[in-house]
Amino acid sequence: MAYQINWQERGVLYNYRGHTSDFEIAAATRIAQADARFDQLVYAIHDFLPCESFTYSVPKIEEIAAVASAAALSLRAPRLAIAIVTDRPQVRAAADVYVESGLTPHDLRVFPSIGEARGWLSSVHRP
Repeated sequence: MAYQINWQERGVLYNYRGHTSDFEIAAATRIAQADARFDQLVYAIHDFLPCESFTYSVPKIEEIAAVASAAALSLRAPRLAIAIVTDRPQVRAAADVYVESGLTPHDLRVFPSIGEARGWLSSVHRP
Protein backbone atom coordinates (compact mmCIF):
# COMPACT_ATOMS: atom_id res chain seq x y z
CA MET A 1 0.00 0.00 0.00
CA ALA A 2 1.59 3.29 -1.11
CA TYR A 3 -0.61 5.46 1.09
CA GLN A 4 -1.68 6.00 4.68
CA ILE A 5 -4.88 7.69 5.88
CA ASN A 6 -4.67 9.76 9.07
CA TRP A 7 -7.94 11.08 10.46
CA GLN A 8 -7.77 14.46 12.18
CA GLU A 9 -10.34 16.66 13.83
CA ARG A 10 -12.58 17.79 10.94
CA GLY A 11 -10.09 16.60 8.36
CA VAL A 12 -8.10 13.80 6.81
CA LEU A 13 -4.43 13.59 5.85
CA TYR A 14 -3.41 11.23 3.06
CA ASN A 15 0.32 10.41 2.97
CA TYR A 16 1.64 8.88 -0.26
CA ARG A 17 5.04 7.18 -0.53
CA GLY A 18 7.04 5.06 -2.96
CA HIS A 19 5.53 4.86 -6.41
CA THR A 20 2.08 6.42 -6.34
CA SER A 21 -0.53 6.54 -9.07
CA ASP A 22 -4.08 7.69 -9.63
CA PHE A 23 -5.17 4.21 -8.52
CA GLU A 24 -3.78 4.81 -5.00
CA ILE A 25 -5.56 8.17 -4.84
CA ALA A 26 -8.82 6.51 -5.90
CA ALA A 27 -8.40 3.70 -3.36
CA ALA A 28 -7.53 6.03 -0.48
CA THR A 29 -10.39 8.43 -1.18
CA ARG A 30 -12.88 5.55 -1.54
CA ILE A 31 -11.87 4.27 1.90
CA ALA A 32 -12.29 7.75 3.42
CA GLN A 33 -15.62 8.36 1.66
CA ALA A 34 -16.97 5.08 3.07
CA ASP A 35 -16.03 6.03 6.64
CA ALA A 36 -18.70 7.60 8.88
CA ARG A 37 -16.26 10.43 9.75
CA PHE A 38 -16.29 11.59 6.12
CA ASP A 39 -19.57 13.48 6.58
CA GLN A 40 -17.91 15.77 9.17
CA LEU A 41 -14.91 16.73 7.03
CA VAL A 42 -14.09 20.30 6.13
CA TYR A 43 -10.60 19.67 4.73
CA ALA A 44 -8.34 17.07 3.17
CA ILE A 45 -4.58 17.18 2.74
CA HIS A 46 -2.90 14.97 0.14
CA ASP A 47 0.84 14.88 0.93
CA PHE A 48 2.92 13.64 -2.00
CA LEU A 49 6.31 14.88 -0.74
CA PRO A 50 7.46 11.40 0.38
CA CYS A 51 6.48 9.71 -2.91
CA GLU A 52 9.29 8.75 -5.28
CA SER A 53 7.28 8.85 -8.51
CA PHE A 54 3.75 9.52 -9.69
CA THR A 55 1.75 8.46 -12.74
CA TYR A 56 -1.81 9.22 -13.79
CA SER A 57 -4.24 9.18 -16.68
CA VAL A 58 -6.71 11.93 -17.51
CA PRO A 59 -9.74 9.57 -17.54
CA LYS A 60 -8.90 8.18 -14.08
CA ILE A 61 -8.44 11.67 -12.56
CA GLU A 62 -11.76 12.76 -14.11
CA GLU A 63 -13.39 9.65 -12.60
CA ILE A 64 -11.95 10.55 -9.18
CA ALA A 65 -13.42 14.06 -9.55
CA ALA A 66 -16.84 12.67 -10.49
CA VAL A 67 -16.88 10.29 -7.51
CA ALA A 68 -15.78 13.12 -5.20
CA SER A 69 -18.64 15.26 -6.50
CA ALA A 70 -21.18 12.55 -5.68
CA ALA A 71 -19.61 11.90 -2.26
CA ALA A 72 -19.75 15.63 -1.48
CA LEU A 73 -23.55 15.40 -1.26
CA SER A 74 -23.16 13.75 2.15
CA LEU A 75 -20.92 16.47 3.59
CA ARG A 76 -22.27 18.85 6.20
CA ALA A 77 -19.93 21.56 4.93
CA PRO A 78 -20.93 22.61 1.42
CA ARG A 79 -17.37 22.26 0.08
CA LEU A 80 -14.15 20.64 1.17
CA ALA A 81 -10.92 22.58 1.20
CA ILE A 82 -8.38 20.28 -0.46
CA ALA A 83 -4.66 20.97 -0.11
CA ILE A 84 -2.21 19.05 -2.25
CA VAL A 85 1.39 19.13 -1.05
CA THR A 86 3.97 18.30 -3.70
CA ASP A 87 7.15 19.20 -5.50
CA ARG A 88 6.34 16.93 -8.45
CA PRO A 89 5.19 18.41 -11.78
CA GLN A 90 3.15 15.25 -12.52
CA VAL A 91 1.11 15.73 -9.34
CA ARG A 92 0.49 19.39 -10.23
CA ALA A 93 -0.64 18.35 -13.71
CA ALA A 94 -3.05 15.78 -12.23
CA ALA A 95 -4.43 18.46 -9.88
CA ASP A 96 -5.01 20.71 -12.90
CA VAL A 97 -6.94 17.91 -14.66
CA TYR A 98 -9.04 17.40 -11.51
CA VAL A 99 -9.99 21.09 -11.32
CA GLU A 100 -10.42 21.57 -15.07
CA SER A 101 -12.81 18.62 -15.24
CA GLY A 102 -15.46 20.93 -13.80
CA LEU A 103 -16.86 17.96 -11.88
CA THR A 104 -15.76 18.81 -8.35
CA PRO A 105 -17.34 21.44 -6.10
CA HIS A 106 -14.29 21.60 -3.80
CA ASP A 107 -11.71 24.34 -3.27
CA LEU A 108 -8.33 22.90 -4.26
CA ARG A 109 -4.86 24.45 -3.95
CA VAL A 110 -1.34 23.06 -4.42
CA PHE A 111 1.45 23.89 -1.94
CA PRO A 112 5.17 23.10 -1.63
CA SER A 113 4.97 22.36 2.13
CA ILE A 114 2.57 21.03 4.77
CA GLY A 115 3.03 24.27 6.74
CA GLU A 116 1.80 26.40 3.84
CA ALA A 117 -1.10 24.02 3.23
CA ARG A 118 -2.16 24.17 6.88
CA GLY A 119 -1.84 27.97 6.81
CA TRP A 120 -4.26 28.18 3.89
CA LEU A 121 -6.64 25.70 5.50
CA SER A 122 -6.75 27.74 8.71
CA SER A 123 -7.59 30.88 6.71
CA VAL A 124 -10.45 29.26 4.79
CA HIS A 125 -13.73 29.86 6.60
CA ARG A 126 -15.76 26.71 7.01
CA PRO A 127 -19.10 26.50 8.83
